Amino acid sequence: MSMEIREVAPGDLIVAANVRRDVALTKEFVASVKQHGVKVPVLVQEGPTGLEVLDGQRRTLAAVEAGLSVVPVVVQAVVADNGQRIVDQLVVNEHRSGLSSADQVEAIRDLALF
Repeated sequence: MSMEIREVAPGDLIVAANVRRDVALTKEFVASVKQHGVKVPVLVQEGPTGLEVLDGQRRTLAAVEAGLSVVPVVVQAVVADNGQRIVDQLVVNEHRSGLSSADQVEAIRDLALF
């Protein structure tokens, strides 16, 4: 599978159908994106009217709200059908979770060493 990395304006991305109905854009998430940018590229495909978001709906919407001029994207081959798109979105979203409090404390402790 051939992929290409680009930087594009987040407002130019098409947020198409997604299994996540509630994007839950918190003020904190938008503020983090505004301060740090989008660190994980948004996965997109070339659609008939532009680049369609396959993975990264929340990052895209937060980048728009934060006023970022560009975000990194990975352009992949077109997904063959909507069934495969839904399966892919379920797979990448099913096991995502935030850091535990213990992980956060340990990371801050590690940072203090530097």
